[in-house]
Amino acid sequence: MYLFLLADEIVPITQFGGREPSSILDAGQYLYASELAAREVHVPVDSENAVARYWLVRAIACLDEVLKWIPEGAGGVPRSALFTKMGSDIYEHEPERFGRARLVAVKTTYRGMLLGIR
Repeated sequence: MYLFLLADEIVPITQFGGREPSSILDAGQYLYASELAAREVHVPVDSENAVARYWLVRAIACLDEVLKWIPEGAGGVPRSALFTKMGSDIYEHEPERFGRARLVAVKTTYRGMLLGIR
């Protein structure tokens, strides 16, 4: 049996959790999940492509989870936010992918693509 703690807040269906970072998945796992979702979007995106919209919303939600790990005023995700082997491996291989500016730039790109879909 597994016990999952639920946040006190109700979040939209397009999000994965509340205001606090996940205690189940780490920042690296969410970054990987975001990239997998984004790979499902084939460019150029048709303006009425519901499947592309779904994957972009998912990719953005995953990036939002990664961004939750960045402390106020910090430039990126701290090493302590990677508590799984997968997350640690991703961080060790390319730590620059966890910088705030880069994460926000990728999220902005995905949001721009999403705005072009009805």
